[in-house]
Amino acid sequence: MKPHQLDLNIENYKGKSATYSGGRGELFHDWFPYLEGFSSEFVIDIIRQRFNKPKSILEPFCGVGTTPITLLQQNISCGYCEVNPFLLELTSLKLSSLKLNKQDTEKLISDLSQLENQIKISLKKVEPNNELDTSYKDSFEDAEYISEPNKALILKLKTIENEIIREKLKPYFRIIVSTCLLKASLLRRAGDVRYKTKRELEKGVPNIINLVSEKIHLIQNDLAKLFNMSEYGDAFLVSEDAKELKNYRGKNFDGVITSPPYLNGTNYIRNTKLELWYLGYLKDKKDLRTYRNNVVTSAINDVTKESGASVVEEANDIVRELQSNCYDKRIPKMAAAYFEDMKLVAKGIHKDVNKNSPVCIDIGDSIYGGVHIPTHKILSDIFISSGFKTEDSVILRKRYSNKGHPLTQRLLFFRK
Repeated sequence: MKPHQLDLNIENYKGKSATYSGGRGELFHDWFPYLEGFSSEFVIDIIRQRFNKPKSILEPFCGVGTTPITLLQQNISCGYCEVNPFLLELTSLKLSSLKLNKQDTEKLISDLSQLENQIKISLKKVEPNNELDTSYKDSFEDAEYISEPNKALILKLKTIENEIIREKLKPYFRIIVSTCLLKASLLRRAGDVRYKTKRELEKGVPNIINLVSEKIHLIQNDLAKLFNMSEYGDAFLVSEDAKELKNYRGKNFDGVITSPPYLNGTNYIRNTKLELWYLGYLKDKKDLRTYRNNVVTSAINDVTKESGASVVEEANDIVRELQSNCYDKRIPKMAAAYFEDMKLVAKGIHKDVNKNSPVCIDIGDSIYGGVHIPTHKILSDIFISSGFKTEDSVILRKRYSNKGHPLTQRLLFFRK
């Protein structure tokens, strides 16, 4: 299948709008830097070019909530899925904030101003939270991800959350603190989360309280931009796991806009382990494995003994080639499990959308051990065998592997 030029302005899709950086400065976008995200402009362009007055759209891989937040402002309802409980909590808070009336918004902005002072005063009085400290040791064992004094301050912030913060403000407090953790740690996000280098550490690690103050101001500024519209679409969780999609309450959607995990080794759960820990979703090491078992397999560390036991027909050739050439026996298992998982997603989407509905998927290819995996082509075959017809494959931008091999980011269009 050759890339096809759209009849309308393809340039709308290209460049930064299909990446996280393209959305910087947009409402709610900077609350958490999610590199796998895209901009609201990207969603709006797809709606204009591919949909005909949709009433509801399905987003099987919600991430930080860009698709439902954008749709709601267009008075379009959105059903969504997301396995990661931190991202679910973040999205839920954004959606509830969007629908605040003017009076509640002004009250919230005022409360957040007082919160900054309240934190500084409370830090002098409270003790570190022992339960959170224990879960840190049980989840991460001997790994040192956060050093003093930030770790002690974070443990005190949890005590403040539990004992001092009013219930209505707790959702904001939880997200404010959790989204500051990575910057206050010994880690950084560079594709995957990794330890900071010696040179990076020499620049200094920011104080968590200063980061919290900055995040409070960012959220206040975003709340002040709210439109307080009279009509919004609705947003609702269809299923946490996109592999378990089925007809939602007897009601189908008018199409899909989504970006599934790329088969590129990114561990979408491990990359948010600090946030999951602070929010109470990680109590011990087993919890991290549980969440990773539920995601679409896309990273080597997602692979289990059972992974790749069966191979969908569409991926047979590439899995055999990987088995013959790859340096790690987990790689062909990862690929086999990925396409098996995505076939479950495709079949679920087919049950959940109306006839003739557009399905728009942002995806990238990958390469392992010199073997190129044409994810876009295999996914197209999977969607065709699941009851869709293919319409377009648009190259959004050029990408490169760690060793400099050319790759692409594409937008695939199907129709039921």
